[in-house]
Amino acid sequence: MPFALPLLFLFDLLLAALTFAAVASVPPWRRSAITAPVFIFISAPSTVLLIITAGPQFLAVSGSETSIALRTILVFIVIGSIAAAYVAALACRFIFQSVAPRVERLLGLRPLRILQGAILSGGTLSLLVLLVGTPNIAYQCWTYGSRRAALSCGLIGALGVLACVLALLRLRTPQQYLPKPLPDFLSRLIFKQSRTAHS
Repeated sequence: MPFALPLLFLFDLLLAALTFAAVASVPPWRRSAITAPVFIFISAPSTVLLIITAGPQFLAVSGSETSIALRTILVFIVIGSIAAAYVAALACRFIFQSVAPRVERLLGLRPLRILQGAILSGGTLSLLVLLVGTPNIAYQCWTYGSRRAALSCGLIGALGVLACVLALLRLRTPQQYLPKPLPDFLSRLIFKQSRTAHS
């Protein structure tokens, strides 16, 4: 069990990196290049555990009563993690809509410089994760499993690396990665309270 937690964390990093590569490759999705990996990184671990415990082999090992109790707990954890991931994504949108422009003006930075830094950091991290993770998984599949799975993993990793490199090359026009504004009802609520506090 202690060895499963680092593996789950590495798998979570791979999912987030692949998510960044996927959304950065499709122009209509690029505005989610920051929020989508954050959402996946927070919500994926508990969801993966729930999927694992849904398998019949887990039921045979743990017993029906233990399995049902664990699955029930995991369902609530999944719901909580999805809600937390959604709040984190909204927080990212708020930061780049309201906080980042003020910080840039305060520090005398060019507009969208913080966004460029975020994409540079996220893209570089995703690139490193894919370069390290997918060859290792492909090697394990090639050695102990299906060679077709190894080739598929290698192909997915190569496409992900290419997508990350292209995303970093597009940093001269960072506005395409700018997260969408908050929903209207949240914007009205937050900025109304802000104006009330200042007055």
